[in-house]
Amino acid sequence: MSTPNELDEAFVALPDLALGIVPAPDAVRLMTIVRTSDKLQAELASLRAATDALASAVPAAAMAADRRSAMRARLLERASDDRSPTRTEEVYVGSPAGSASAPVLTLVTPESRPIVGEVFVPARLTLVQRIAPLFAAAASVMFVLSVLRLQDALQARNDAQAALQTMTQSTTQLEQQLAARDSLVAAMSGAKVTVVELASTSNLPPGAKMFWDRVANRWTLVTHDLKPVQPGRTYQLWLVTAKAEKISAGTFNTDANGRAVVQATYALAERELAAIAITEEPTGGSPQPTGAILVAGAPTR
Repeated sequence: MSTPNELDEAFVALPDLALGIVPAPDAVRLMTIVRTSDKLQAELASLRAATDALASAVPAAAMAADRRSAMRARLLERASDDRSPTRTEEVYVGSPAGSASAPVLTLVTPESRPIVGEVFVPARLTLVQRIAPLFAAAASVMFVLSVLRLQDALQARNDAQAALQTMTQSTTQLEQQLAARDSLVAAMSGAKVTVVELASTSNLPPGAKMFWDRVANRWTLVTHDLKPVQPGRTYQLWLVTAKAEKISAGTFNTDANGRAVVQATYALAERELAAIAITEEPTGGSPQPTGAILVAGAPTR
């Protein structure tokens, strides 16, 4: 069983093993480690298959005609030079041993032997040299694809987050609207709700209804045909007690159709309410009414 460090070392060396460029001793040791891991064996087989595919995909480049002619001429010229005498061996032959005569040296020039010159043949590119550019190009393409996929994933995540946020906001708004409607319905109905009709003090059409929940001490005013006030002005709602006290229940304005819904909370005994009135006041309201009463009404006993 190989250690984790040995497995990591073998994993790093897998590309070199696939290319066959690891020295023999190291290759034997690394292959021993690889055989202990199915994952490493599968990865090595995949790399070898990719290497073979890339090597076979490189087409053989044909030599240009002018270059081939020039090389042929040089080879013929060199072969012709090799057939001519290029060097001479000089051999001196002396008198036989034991001869009493003076030694005689004879120069012998044998027929020279042709010396064949070396012909340079360009070496074929090694496997590593052939597939290195392909590996570089493939790595560049994979990097670009990875960046594009990452950008798509980030964009999809951002879109999903934006959609979720929009959905959450819409859900919250709907819940708030439903809660407001439920509250309004509860304030306008029930056995303990007193309805007070408010009518215009002139011949104008504006009117309103006040729904007084005596249990919850909640007041809900609904107006109709009450035209919006001018800038710098506001409507103010008043609760008038039996002692003629005028209690402000808030300020408001109406929409283009003269409608408004105003809610307030104020504890008041049933028989203490004498009337309800609406006046027009400066923006922000007044401690006590300063304008004429536009709409008013009293509860029925």
